[in-house]
This record gives sequence, C-alpha cells and structure tokens, in this order.
Amino acid sequence: MIRGLIIALSLASSAQAQEHIQLIGLNDFHGQLVAGRRIDGRPVGGASALAAYVQREASRAPTLIVHAGDWVGASPPESALLQDEPSIDFLGMLGSAECTRATPYHPKCNVVGTPGNHEFDEGVDELLRLLRGAKPWPGARVSYVSANVVDRAGKTILPPYVIKQVGHVRVGVIGATLREAPTMVVAAGVKRVRFLDEAQAINTQVRALKKRGVRVIVVTIHQGGPQAPYEGPTRADAAGPTEGIPPILHTLDDEVDVVISGHAHAFTNALMRNASGHEILVTQSLASGQALSVIDLTVREDVTEKTARVLLTYADAGVPTRADVDALVERAKAAVAPMTARVVGHSLLALESDLDPAGNSILGNLIADAQRAAVGAQLGLMNQGGVRTDLPAGDVHWGELFALQPFRNVVMALELTGAQIVRALEQQWLDPSRTHRLTVSGMRYTWNPAAAPGARIVEVEVGSQRLDPEARYRVAVNNFLAEGGSGFTMFREASKSEVGPVDLDALVAYITKHGFPRELEPRAFAF
Repeated sequence: MIRGLIIALSLASSAQAQEHIQLIGLNDFHGQLVAGRRIDGRPVGGASALAAYVQREASRAPTLIVHAGDWVGASPPESALLQDEPSIDFLGMLGSAECTRATPYHPKCNVVGTPGNHEFDEGVDELLRLLRGAKPWPGARVSYVSANVVDRAGKTILPPYVIKQVGHVRVGVIGATLREAPTMVVAAGVKRVRFLDEAQAINTQVRALKKRGVRVIVVTIHQGGPQAPYEGPTRADAAGPTEGIPPILHTLDDEVDVVISGHAHAFTNALMRNASGHEILVTQSLASGQALSVIDLTVREDVTEKTARVLLTYADAGVPTRADVDALVERAKAAVAPMTARVVGHSLLALESDLDPAGNSILGNLIADAQRAAVGAQLGLMNQGGVRTDLPAGDVHWGELFALQPFRNVVMALELTGAQIVRALEQQWLDPSRTHRLTVSGMRYTWNPAAAPGARIVEVEVGSQRLDPEARYRVAVNNFLAEGGSGFTMFREASKSEVGPVDLDALVAYITKHGFPRELEPRAFAF
C-alpha cells in the first residue's frame, strides 16, 4: 500500500512538473475597431472578429495575450476621433476578470502590451494619459511594459517587465519599442525621453527576471520583419525575416524563449537562432486585427517545446462574436457618424496608396498637391508612410479621408534651396534597413536605382526648367517632415518656415475645389 502511495505521489509530481500553456500574439491593431478589410475576397479583422478568435483560442489552455505595439495610432476615425479610448477599452475586454483599472498589473491579468512608435504620435503625456487615466478617462485595464524608453534620469517611463501567472507557470514579459521610433513621430512629443538599444535593455531585464526565479521569458517588441507566409505550425526549415529584427535577435540572452514582434505588418513564424545558437520562436500577425499568433508552450521548469500558428481572423467563419464588443463598436461608430458620413466628393477610380516601382502613388501625389495649394508653394513633398489606406470608387466620405490621413499633422511652408531639395530626395534611401519614399508636387525627378545611396538623383525639373541648386523655393511639407521625421533631417535646415492648415483640412479643401485625379501622373522616373 505504501509503495502504491509513493507511485501515485510520484505520478502527481510528474504531472505538475509539466504544463501546457498558450500565448496569443497580436500586433499593430491601429484602432481598427470596424470591420472592412479583406483577404482573398473574404472579410477579416475588426474588433468583433478578433475578439471571437481570441476567445475561442484562449478557451483551450491557460493563456496570456501579448501585443507588440501600435495598438493605437494611425487609427480610423471611430478610434482616433475619440482619442483612441475605445480601442484601449477593447483591449481590456479581451482580458480576464483580474484585468481592472485598479489592478492592471495583477499577476493573473492575462493581457500585456508594449508601446509601438504610434503610441507616441501625440507624445509621451498622451500615452501615459491613455494608460493611467486622467478625468474623465479612467485609464487602461491591462499591463503595459517597456524596457528601453527612459526619461532624462534614465528611469523607464513604464515598468520594464511584468511577471504573470499562466496556469501554474510564472511567465516574465519584457517590452521594447524600436529604437528608431523618434524618427517616426513628431519630435516635440518625445523630446524628454530616450529610446535605448533594444537588445541591451531586454537582456538587462532578463537578468532581473532570472534573479527572481522566472524561467519562461517572453519579449514583446515593436520591431520585426517579413517572411514568406505559410499555414500550420512552425516549420523548422522556415526562413525567418532577413531585415529589421535579426540584429536584435542575434544578441538576445539564451533565456529568451519567445519574441512576439510587430511594426512590419507582416507574417512571421520561425525559429531563429541567436549568437550562441539558441532557438527563439518569433511570431508576427499581419496588422489591423487581421490575424493572431497562437503559441503553444510545453513547460517543465523551463520551456521544453514551442510552436506557433498564425491564424487569419475571417469574419465569415461562423466564430461566435461577443455582444459587449459589438456594442462597443456600435457606440464608437455612432459617436463619430455626424462627421464621418459627410460626402466630400466622388471618385471615378478606386485610388490606391501603393507606390509603383519608380515611386509614384496616385494618393501620395494628391496629398502633395493639396498641401502645396494650401500654402501657395511652388513644390510639395509628402512622406509615403503618412498615406495610410486606399479610397474606393464612388462617393468618398470625410471619414475615409480621415483614415487616409489620420495623424492631424500641420502643413508647413519651408524655404529651401534647390541643392537642399536634392539632398532631401537623396535621403529616401539613406536608411539601410528601410526605404522612406516621398511623393512630389510641382516637380519631376529621375533617379538611378543602381547608384549608391546619396548619389541616386540624376535630374530634377520644376516646370520645364532644371532645378537651380542656388535658387530658393517655397516647399510644402507636413510638420512631421519639417522636424526631420523618417530620417529626412535636411528639412530642419530650412531658412524660413510658416504654419499652414491641418493636413486633412487641406486635402478636403483641395478635393472640394478640384475633385479627384482620373489617372496616375508619373513624377518620379527610374533611370
């Protein structure tokens, strides 16, 4: 009898020593509360579909939900016009009963996020208001962590990590934002914080977690890269991203088990090795709630097995939705409907934001034209990263134009020499990790893709004349570019600057007067 009791206790101990838990990885939701995206002709995403899939998958095992930044920012009007508060509410609704505004860092609150660059669009103070609350807004119900964003004293503005209880397993989650974030937001909003090297900041917190006896360590980072998509569980032979995140992964501590990534709006599901050969499972789930990563971990003190699946959130798949989420979306839509429903104009074409190989975009050109007209400039330049969506043919509503230009930037008129304009055009290719393209108005330019970065511009014409390097030109840009955003530091050298209207107001005024383009007018030419 005693021998049988010993065997039973041994079996119970063995069962407790091994546990299966899940992570659900999300990224780059961008306030996409309302459905409307499609993949292969099928509707995907929106808060209702995303919540339904999260609920279904979370019912299968103890689960921690982790998002890798840009939950808000560059958001459609249903979120942005309400200061993204409905989207932060929605994130809290995905969580457990322990996720309350009084206890967002509770060990059993099963939602953790980290800020992306877009959480800083309106500055550090607005980010902290969203998370911590300020009357009448009560704040977030979930944990936010960031190891590499620090104030002037070197203190992180948010907790660098959090320890969560998932089933019987303690999981440490460390957050990080891409170090280049200050080049992607208005500089004034982040002037009192610094963005440290991601890997160094993460590794410092890994050591802290190890001292606290945490063996399962997850990193959520707003940085990533694309890879070829596939269905099903993680393939051992799948080639992971080759740009963006690999240098960070290479230097991570061996104790990091999983990295949930973002920023690239791409598919990632790969086992990638760090400098010592340790395999780290890396995931990314497209963007705008169109997918989620379901990560399965087997734990016996440490992680012994790990695999993931990236699932599309098809809205027509019959997955039961949640009435409370549906009600939240409807309230947000109703609150902004008086503004968003106004018809601004009619387009005969479906207008795309994508660039052609030479760097032309029909919507980028349109915005550059509108900003140039708004301040009476000779030339206009628009950052393509600020062109956020396409426009359908037919009646175009104010809300669709807001989704196209959601940042509420201000149009600026700068005085620049011809030589400075050429330098600005050259800066499109100076970032080795990512090209930042400009669309233009009032000018045409030819560039040589085979030339070295910094020497690619072959010729620039203004009207029928060559750009004069010594002449001064009045140039329209938004304040993001004027402050050196996306690496366009040349604009900071302008000898004069004037403030014009909000970019969206400029666009609405231009469309009201001139209508929509009927064809793409090429202004950039590859040599």
